[in-house]
Amino acid sequence: MLNRQNFTFIWVLGVLVLSLGLVSATTSTVFTITNVSAPSSISESDASFTFTFNLTYTGSSSSADFSFNDSTTSIGSISIPNATGFNGSASESRTITGNVSGSFNGQSGNSLTVTVNATTGSARDDESGIFTVLFTAPTKFEFCDQGENGTSFLDITNVKDEKLDN
Repeated sequence: MLNRQNFTFIWVLGVLVLSLGLVSATTSTVFTITNVSAPSSISESDASFTFTFNLTYTGSSSSADFSFNDSTTSIGSISIPNATGFNGSASESRTITGNVSGSFNGQSGNSLTVTVNATTGSARDDESGIFTVLFTAPTKFEFCDQGENGTSFLDITNVKDEKLDN
């Protein structure tokens, strides 16, 4: 026969086992973000760049739609289209293309950090994709191989309009 102390121990153990099962069920990832492909650097004179990543869904629902509303950047704005119609019957992966845009002038030497968070219903991905992009100074174009000639403008003189006969 169980005494009160043994009964309490078994009851606490049972509650603990059930709690662990519920926690693992609610935190298990049914979708992942992998293979993020973005430029390692861009010129600060660029106004935008694109990036891609794979979204893999391994859930068991009849369909799932994903949004990326909580995705962020440290500079600029992010745009990622929704991914709809995952069937959930097998591991299904899609390549998603996003865009980051903004005014990046004056950012040379700084890094932009992008965090991609996918959500479906109330389940949030716990394996967000994070990447950084370094801003570089704009490319300087030279007009002359011999270097600057002391003027910062171009003068065009003696413009002649000729019609050539064939």
